[in-house]
Amino acid sequence: IDLCDNDLIKLGNFPPLKRLHVLLLMNNRIARIAEECFDPLPNLVSVTLTGNKLEKLVDLEPLTRLKNLERLSLLENPVTKVKHYRPYMIHKCSKSLRILDFNRIKDKERKAAGLLFAGERGKKLLDEIAPPRVVGKEPSDVKTAEAVKTGPSPEVIERIKKAIAEAETIEEVTRLERALKSGVLPDDLKLDGGDPMKVDA
Repeated sequence: IDLCDNDLIKLGNFPPLKRLHVLLLMNNRIARIAEECFDPLPNLVSVTLTGNKLEKLVDLEPLTRLKNLERLSLLENPVTKVKHYRPYMIHKCSKSLRILDFNRIKDKERKAAGLLFAGERGKKLLDEIAPPRVVGKEPSDVKTAEAVKTGPSPEVIERIKKAIAEAETIEEVTRLERALKSGVLPDDLKLDGGDPMKVDA
């Protein structure tokens, strides 16, 4: 399946596709992969996530559940700059993974990764570089996308419009217009005792 260039933010909700072997997801804005995202796609052999916004090693955990994965690309994602990224993926992914970021995995890399994360010391390192995700904590890109998708409530829109009409500087007008487009109420305009983002479901 080719899902490139689709402005995807969060990956998940695939229907059962047991015959699917290749998944192309290049040049989206994917910042989060649902934990059970790939469970309906058990026979994936190749996944290309080049050019997305995955930032943390824990974000890649769903990929490690693919038992038949042979080729994986995460190039041009911030996560590739994280220390121990490559040995982490080699260690966590199935032994079937042969090519990571278009570079073949060598036997000595597998051995080194195994040693790096072996024993109590290795477990401690894993906990340090890939701590479990905090429940309810979403990457900023996902939060922003969900806010834009649902849209601001009429009350929020009216409050921002009123503030624009009363603004005394161009800078203030610009800031408020940006807030109107994003649907995020600035801190100084929060509703009494309310949430700055009261949106309609």
